[in-house]
Amino acid sequence: FGAGHTLPCGVEPLLAPMTGILLHQPVLVPEFQHPLSTKDGESITFLAPYLLHPGELQLARNGGLDQLLERFREANVTEMYDVSRPPVA
Repeated sequence: FGAGHTLPCGVEPLLAPMTGILLHQPVLVPEFQHPLSTKDGESITFLAPYLLHPGELQLARNGGLDQLLERFREANVTEMYDVSRPPVA
């Protein structure tokens, strides 16, 4: 998996009305926004799960990831668990 991958989360009561997850760069922990280099020279990239409304999942999967991320920035959407946030798509 990498940044931009989406996953369905099915019908999960604790996540309703969200139906998907987007893996992307974290916003809330600045230290995790850049890859971490290990002593062995390997690079570790941190990804955060963003909960998606049905329309957001559809937009991301139909080639509109950049548009979705721009809408997230405009609406100050982060990876914070918030099933009450309004959809941006």
